[in-house]
Amino acid sequence: MAGAAITASALLLQCALFLRKGPELGLGAIASLAKFLTFMTNLTGIGVLIVFVSAVVGGGSRWARWASDPVVQGAMLVYALLVGLVYHFLLSRSWHPDSAWWAAAVLLHYLMPGIYLLHWTLSVPSGRTRWVHVLWWPVFPIVYVTIIMLIGPGLAGYPYPFLDVGELGWTSVLRSMVMVLTGYMSLSAAVVAVDKWRKGL
Repeated sequence: MAGAAITASALLLQCALFLRKGPELGLGAIASLAKFLTFMTNLTGIGVLIVFVSAVVGGGSRWARWASDPVVQGAMLVYALLVGLVYHFLLSRSWHPDSAWWAAAVLLHYLMPGIYLLHWTLSVPSGRTRWVHVLWWPVFPIVYVTIIMLIGPGLAGYPYPFLDVGELGWTSVLRSMVMVLTGYMSLSAAVVAVDKWRKGL
């Protein structure tokens, strides 16, 4: 319940901030919401929120079964942790937000991944993941970045500065993509390894 409340509050705050900033960027309400959904942080937060809510309310719906699958929850852990790591090491030092944006950033990049890691450690059944998931879990980020690059500078620019081809050029952007993809695969391998270790305890 704490994880669901914190994640929902952070997403609502973030969404409200995007709606408020939209007119400054020349975006209407719908376009502002679309821009909100171009950020991997927000997409990951929505996925984590679905898992948290499903854990609280239970039920046998398709969404509940999907969200309670240990493989899905392992993937969400990888996404949540990398969201925090990318923000901390690639973005936080070059971004100086006001108090509201800072609060949303802390909630989504630090607190949400931390609580979700605790949830995964204490509540998710162990031993269900396989090494093949190291290859499958990064598929979603690959699809995400492909769509973002196809959209290009639409919706008032790229969501992350390290993806800005016009500013950095393809060589730098591809280097960043490879680095982040390596992070996804490394974290995926670590989660699978820890999951197998937990089963053996």
